[in-house]
Amino acid sequence: MKIKIDVFGLKKWYKQLLDENFYKFLISLGLLASAPVIASVLFDYIVIYGNGRFKAGLLLGIVLLLLFLLLSFISIAIWAAINSNTTGQRRMMLIISAYLMIWLAFGNLYYFFSDTENFVATNTTSVEGLVKEWDGDMHVTELQESTVLRNVPHFWELVPHKDSGGNEQLLPRTVNRLNGYLDCLYFSGVSILTIGYGDIVPESRFLKMLVLLEGFLGQFINVVAIGLWLSGVKGSDDLKKQ
Repeated sequence: MKIKIDVFGLKKWYKQLLDENFYKFLISLGLLASAPVIASVLFDYIVIYGNGRFKAGLLLGIVLLLLFLLLSFISIAIWAAINSNTTGQRRMMLIISAYLMIWLAFGNLYYFFSDTENFVATNTTSVEGLVKEWDGDMHVTELQESTVLRNVPHFWELVPHKDSGGNEQLLPRTVNRLNGYLDCLYFSGVSILTIGYGDIVPESRFLKMLVLLEGFLGQFINVVAIGLWLSGVKGSDDLKKQ
């Protein structure tokens, strides 16, 4: 029995789009891979606009939505590389694009979780404190120097600010975003290539599982998709000889 993963009918829509326009399909797949970065920008805006406060329940909802989108994205990328009806050079372009999109999607996920988990770390230094505030507002209280990826610098900075009443409070400001994003893309690259230099290391168990998943997907496309493409090329050559 086949298990179909298709969140909000995305896979069906992408199949139709591939039949209609190859390049629009690639652009749309790239936008889906960029969903974590879009979510991160939205998260930053809400946190800064709310003077460092954010509903924990909303953050949980965003995380769950991104995980569902990730499952749908993986399903679409694997289908495009292996099961689509395209042949020849276009099939090879799909395989390469699927590989690059997986690299981009996981890099964006690492960025999102580095951003949000760094904010959560500044919110509290104890599990009890996090549980206590889970149904209320999360707020920045102190600076954490690193993200959930070791050696990727912190994404938040606390700046003193006086309100209208003259009271001073610490408000969050984003920092190191470009360098942090490039570090996340680099880490995603060495993960999908299974190089693993060890200069950047995930410190949460969840991210460690994501790294293993990315490495598996990269090897799967290398071995299976390229193998199928080569078999198709050989089959075409044999037919021409006949």
